[in-house]
Amino acid sequence: MLKMKHKRTRCLTLPDDATMLDFQHRYRQLVKEYFARVANGSQLMHHFLTCCPGPAELRNLSAEDEAALLDENEAVMGPLLAAISLGQVALTCPHQMIGHAYSSSQLGDDLVEEMAACQAEEVIIALTDIHNELIGKRVLFRGGLAECQLYPDRIFNYALRTGAKGVVMVHNHPTGDINPSKEDLRMMNRLNRGCDLLGLCLLDCFIIGRGEYYSWRESAVDEEIC
Repeated sequence: MLKMKHKRTRCLTLPDDATMLDFQHRYRQLVKEYFARVANGSQLMHHFLTCCPGPAELRNLSAEDEAALLDENEAVMGPLLAAISLGQVALTCPHQMIGHAYSSSQLGDDLVEEMAACQAEEVIIALTDIHNELIGKRVLFRGGLAECQLYPDRIFNYALRTGAKGVVMVHNHPTGDINPSKEDLRMMNRLNRGCDLLGLCLLDCFIIGRGEYYSWRESAVDEEIC
């Protein structure tokens, strides 16, 4: 949820039980498949799952726990931990999108993949020129699990200094819920009014969840059709 500095409300939507069970099942299945290929795999898998019983514990694996796993069997645990680290790097690496014109659906799909591993709310501002070519993209704000303070003047300053014509605002909901809060919608409308006053065009506002996104523009079109 986007949050103005003077606001004090907080909204947190937790993933439902079915989603959590699905993630847990997939996690256990992948762990089982890996250790089925190594000698003494059953005992090593038990040790690994004791240390990392679920995806959340693996994501927050401490250096001490990692060292303990390596002490148990470095030949088996080492490649596994290296592969996990490589995957985290791949997920968090920013995409190079400058120079390409995107539709809302194309940009939304790319941002879903790019922000998949974000554990806290972030606000990304993408900018386009008069030909709808992307000329800039930057993380302007970072927050916590449930909210992120946002300053519209910094967005407008970035857009004007870059010489942009179009503005796209993107933020993620780490809970996975892509439904906009009242504060989210209020901020989108405020940015739209500000862009109009400054001769800019607010092309879209995205909320990124787990494998899906909300588009302010696409939602408006759907409402008009209905």
